[in-house]
Amino acid sequence: MAAHLIKHHEVGQQDHRRIQQLLDDGTVYQVPDRSERLIYITLDNVIYWAALKKTADDKKNYFLTLFRVKTDNPPSDAVKVR
Repeated sequence: MAAHLIKHHEVGQQDHRRIQQLLDDGTVYQVPDRSERLIYITLDNVIYWAALKKTADDKKNYFLTLFRVKTDNPPSDAVKVR
């Protein structure tokens, strides 16, 4: 996490502390024809781009990374999935 904070200073510890809330309460979007592990999450007027990984049996998900998006909306071709 320390390396990520240095390279991507726009995402602070407060953002990382909210990961569970983002997953539970955020609005989730995906862009068709892109990797299904990449999602956009909006919560409290902030848009995040995240990468998730599922196990082969679909029983567990792992959160890989988080970035703040510098636009006001998810990409125009993004589809709301939750």
